[in-house]
Amino acid sequence: MFYGVIVLAVFICLFSSCKKDSKPSEPVGISVASISPDAGPHSTVVKISGKNFSETVSGNEVRFNGVLAEVLNASSTELTVKVPKRAGTGKVTVAAAGKSADGPVFNFKYTVTVSTVAGNGVGLSDGKGNAAKFFRPQQMAFDKDDNLYVIDQEGRALRKVLPDGTVSTYAGAATAGFADGTGTQARFNGINDVCVDRNTNNLYIAEFPGNIFGVNAIRKITPDGNAGKAVTIAGGPDQTNDASSNMWGHEDNANIRLAKFRGPKACATDADGNLYILDYNNYCIRKMSFGATGVTTLAGHSGELNYADGMGTAAKFGSATDIISVDGNLVVADFSNYRMRRIELNGKVTTLAGDGTSADKDGTGTGAAFAKTAFAAADKEGNIYVVSGANFNTIRVISKSSTVSTVNTNDAVGYKDGNEDEARFSSIMGIAVNSKNELYVSDYGNSLIRKVVIE
Repeated sequence: MFYGVIVLAVFICLFSSCKKDSKPSEPVGISVASISPDAGPHSTVVKISGKNFSETVSGNEVRFNGVLAEVLNASSTELTVKVPKRAGTGKVTVAAAGKSADGPVFNFKYTVTVSTVAGNGVGLSDGKGNAAKFFRPQQMAFDKDDNLYVIDQEGRALRKVLPDGTVSTYAGAATAGFADGTGTQARFNGINDVCVDRNTNNLYIAEFPGNIFGVNAIRKITPDGNAGKAVTIAGGPDQTNDASSNMWGHEDNANIRLAKFRGPKACATDADGNLYILDYNNYCIRKMSFGATGVTTLAGHSGELNYADGMGTAAKFGSATDIISVDGNLVVADFSNYRMRRIELNGKVTTLAGDGTSADKDGTGTGAAFAKTAFAAADKEGNIYVVSGANFNTIRVISKSSTVSTVNTNDAVGYKDGNEDEARFSSIMGIAVNSKNELYVSDYGNSLIRKVVIE
């Protein structure tokens, strides 16, 4: 009896072991060992070596710096892929069968083609292409139909450039002044920035001639036939040069017409149509809501020139020069701090890129550096383009992974169309991106509008 129990126990043990051993093994994770080559422009064919890739092309997902690539061939140990456009420098990532692995960094080389869209010498003439003339163009913005609006600084006007290069004067005239009106009846005295509400195609301009006293105004420009109708919605001219004047200062107010500014330098809108104003001499960002709250201070400590990340008024800015809307957040070009700052719409401020030193150095986040952080624009993928360089002629790109790369290799002053090595500018003072991800810049010294295709 005892012997039979032992035999039965051994049998059960062996049977259990067999069942345990017959279970399928857990799937093994993939790994990336190497990439070749590890540098190049878009469309470069790269071989990725590793283990446990899918043997079908569609079973693998490969990304360069987060940008999806085309897989050409696949085996369990090697993938052949094509580098996507505008990828930027960053890690190669492979995903298959629910597993993913990071590989080495691919050093992306941007390819650039620069051409001249409009302008031919200094002046204020409408026309198509080189029949038009600008008088020191600066900041610019596209509407949802890819019409480009350009501040003609010395021409005291807002110019409109159609997609075919036809230029017209949308509002303002060569004579300085301050008057609301339609088309050339309007008068301006120092437009700094223009931004577009993509919901309505209405424009907003930040008007500030550069001195504390004078015009500190926000104007709204609505389409009126072929021209724009300018209406002052906040601020206005100050003829007294008196610090007690109600036309300048720092005051939030539920009635936007009564709010005070001290140098509205730049503007941006969000998806809900709220307006954000870079208040230059108050070193803060103001929010203008057209509902009950009116004008409030979103971030920055009024009157304190400094640098600090933080929430709301605990954050501090230097002499910032531009603000844009990117992926539901705001990005500020903090010029005197040599940094790009991110502001969440709840007022939280962080440093997106730049270590605070004045030099152009590629890298990631605060591992990068900028000689200048002057003007900025973003494409529909969320890449941010920044005007930098000692002469304001270098374009840098901040990818969605915060990797900073240099697009064109020469900051020298001049004029020439061509590729990233050949092209020359004479101080880029405005930058915008259309729906095709084509970059346009205002070439201030040459009084031209240039197109920069970056891939």
